[in-house]
Amino acid sequence: MPNRSMTRKEEGEKKKKARKAFLLYLERLRAACKILNTADEWYSLMRDLADLLQEYAPVIPPESYARIQSAMRPVDTTRKGLKQACKALDLEIERVLKHLPAGHAGGKILFGAFIAAAALVGAAFIYGEATAVDIAIFNDGCSPIILPASLPFPIPGVSVPSAPIPSGGSASVSLPRLTVEVDATDPDRVSVSVLGVSIPYHLGGDVVSIRLDGQDILGRRVRANLGDRKSHELVVSCR
Repeated sequence: MPNRSMTRKEEGEKKKKARKAFLLYLERLRAACKILNTADEWYSLMRDLADLLQEYAPVIPPESYARIQSAMRPVDTTRKGLKQACKALDLEIERVLKHLPAGHAGGKILFGAFIAAAALVGAAFIYGEATAVDIAIFNDGCSPIILPASLPFPIPGVSVPSAPIPSGGSASVSLPRLTVEVDATDPDRVSVSVLGVSIPYHLGGDVVSIRLDGQDILGRRVRANLGDRKSHELVVSCR
């Protein structure tokens, strides 16, 4: 149950923080589940989720809390069983997110899609540090863009700064030289695909422009070859 000692404002702020934390964890879970093989790998992921549950228990519905805890303990720890556990846990986290306010998360979720999609196939297509390409990210008036501080598995050629990118700030990431397909034709959702692996992400209503190398991709379907130049520029603009 929500902590009744918190004011309404405090509870709202904690819910927003919880949403950000669970969204980032969900990205990590989906990426890891693509290559998950052992029970040890599963329980390593669950330790971080247990910490999130403990921290945000006051703003998580009790029934959702219980369902997530149950999903964290799969009966079958074979590779097939863990794949089913991934799907079940993914569903329960999605249900929790419906109880948490969306806020202004468009920018950070979008670039999380670029990183997660590249990481999903990075393990199968190891290009190494020499083939990585730099992408400069600019935050034009959006809430801080939070990039994953760590990936669920090490990927050569992938480098992500740990500090959020504040409004008016910028940072650089390195990704393998892969072709990325972005479908931003839905005003509420963007889908990022790499080598057939597609990840949909919801956008916040505050995002008004997403420009990749000067090309506005919001409202469009584009194909970007990260290897066609030494560096790229991504600008996320909000109201």
